[in-house]
Amino acid sequence: MHDPHGYSTVEYDKQIIRAQFVGSFNLEGVQEYISKVKKIVKQHHQEKLMLLVDIQKFDGATPEAYTEMDAYNAWCNAQQCIVAKALVTKQRPVQAITRNYAPSYKEKQVQFFETIDETKLWLESFIHP
Repeated sequence: MHDPHGYSTVEYDKQIIRAQFVGSFNLEGVQEYISKVKKIVKQHHQEKLMLLVDIQKFDGATPEAYTEMDAYNAWCNAQQCIVAKALVTKQRPVQAITRNYAPSYKEKQVQFFETIDETKLWLESFIHP
């Protein structure tokens, strides 16, 4: 087991699970993030939940970390309470790499955005359709 690389924050506010990735991630860093999100989902599984993941300061991940993220995203897709996922980044290569290494991002309601504000507007449409 290695020390976690990469730093993530996870917060919950009004049906939105907001996360931020900073740095380069290894498997253990991704597992820390996943455990934070799963804890919130377990606590709020009776609500419609949306994920807002800010990856503007994300520098990449190891192949094992991407494999773990793909399994996690498949788990998210199976949770009926999670109705939408939004990722924020202006970096087109990060979008392409994420979709390539984590094909589960192609399922359900997943969108990439360039700003937090436009992301929040999209997610709010799921709260108040």
